[in-house]
Amino acid sequence: MIYLVISCWILAAICNAVMDTIAFKYKRSIFKNLNSQYWNPAKSWRNKYKNKMVFNGPAFIGSTTVLSFLTDAWHLFQFLSNSFLALSVVIIYHETVNQNLWYSLGLFIILKMIWGIIFESFYSKLFRKEVY
Repeated sequence: MIYLVISCWILAAICNAVMDTIAFKYKRSIFKNLNSQYWNPAKSWRNKYKNKMVFNGPAFIGSTTVLSFLTDAWHLFQFLSNSFLALSVVIIYHETVNQNLWYSLGLFIILKMIWGIIFESFYSKLFRKEVY
């Protein structure tokens, strides 16, 4: 069990390193020669919107919230990093309490939903100052 948990944390850290690298050092990274519309956060954030224009609205249902991980590399690696951390909690719980696999899968989904709801509440509502 401990090896699975450590593996999850290693993978989460790698994913986080990808996020920070493309966010802060994209032009000096190994990712700079890949599709910049997907890998360069300065451009890729627009992938969430129809025709890459904010005023056109979301590119597809959930593209600006729950499914944003499908739109660019930064959000994909954020999703993976958070998922590996949640999975490590579920592994520990599963082994400690000895729950069945379906219960543990449900716990994983609930943890991801709680994270998403809290994040979206603070990011979209509480931390945003509307400018009129």
